Amino acid sequence: MLTAKGVAALQVGRRRDIRDAAVPGLILRLGASGTRAWSVWGRVRGQGRPVRVGLGRYPRVSLARAREEARHVLGEMALGRVPGHRAGPEDPVGTVERLVRACLDALAPRLAAQTISGWERLLRAEIAPAWGSRDPRTLARAEIRAWLAERAKAAPYVANRVHELLRRAYRWAGEMDLLTVDPTVGIRSPHRERPRDRVLSTDEASRVWLAAGRVPLGQVVRLLLLTGARRGEVLGMRWQDVDLPAGLWRMPGEARKGGDAHTLPLVASALVVLRALRRRRGGLGEWVFPSPVGGPVAHPQGLARRIKAASGVAFRLHDLRRTVATRLAEAGTRPDVVEAVLGHRVPALIRTYQVYRPLPEMRAALEAWERVLTGATSGGARVAPSIG
Repeated sequence: MLTAKGVAALQVGRRRDIRDAAVPGLILRLGASGTRAWSVWGRVRGQGRPVRVGLGRYPRVSLARAREEARHVLGEMALGRVPGHRAGPEDPVGTVERLVRACLDALAPRLAAQTISGWERLLRAEIAPAWGSRDPRTLARAEIRAWLAERAKAAPYVANRVHELLRRAYRWAGEMDLLTVDPTVGIRSPHRERPRDRVLSTDEASRVWLAAGRVPLGQVVRLLLLTGARRGEVLGMRWQDVDLPAGLWRMPGEARKGGDAHTLPLVASALVVLRALRRRRGGLGEWVFPSPVGGPVAHPQGLARRIKAASGVAFRLHDLRRTVATRLAEAGTRPDVVEAVLGHRVPALIRTYQVYRPLPEMRAALEAWERVLTGATSGGARVAPSIG
């Protein structure tokens, strides 16, 4: 029979189920990742198939609480009712909003902070107003599909991201044995997204570079052009990760998509931008681009639109990363050096046996691109890059 002390001392190393002798049907599932989740199995009177109902995760739901809930659920089944067990204050799936928040809490250690931040904004702005207070067991597939279709008329990409987040939350709840139903199954993304292939010409990139010097937060765009980094990485840049004397930007894994640390050379023009920002702020603060409400700037609203108006070049911020990669490759940069600049993860076998980081080659490639980019705005002739 399970005991409170025994549950706390259980060793988790592989997935397995432990049944409670005191309340037949109560199960504690141990996950390989270290999770412990309660559920109850039973048959509803008059129905043949057994039903599994999630009761919550340990230690949020104690053994005593799990037994109490299990007895209630089994009583409902004995009366012929399909249980939707009582959702107490500790229940992580009591409402749709709490379900999504619990999922984000569980995923946070494995995902970049910018990804979690973006999903939290979706939760606040889209999911919570629509279904936040609803019991997730009562949300029907038809109403999710109808809402997504209507939202996609005005904001197709937002609708797709909401679909993605809801689907991930329900799938997570199923893996944790917190829910037995998933109304997102069978719902396709409301909008078909096509991969963008926009690459700015050298002349367009130079015009954007020049216009960025006249626009608030234009330094973000200049750093994007000089580093090939992601928008979220530049916006989340911290002074403690920037080594100005060495000309290096050491990004920690938690700040990056995929979770791998990345070191990127900073060329002279990038150092000029950063030193100017440092002087302007008196060397204070954690973030290179701080938000007035705390933390880093998350969404520089209208930045690309303002630079488009000043430069005459239509683009999205992520197009700049693609442009840097394309121009480096076009100039003869070795593919492995381009991938190193972008910080893409190399195959596991190569990571194991080849640990060299081509920082000198990365710096030479970015410096050659810097000469092309900035030379076109200063009236000088463009320098044909010779890149490693």
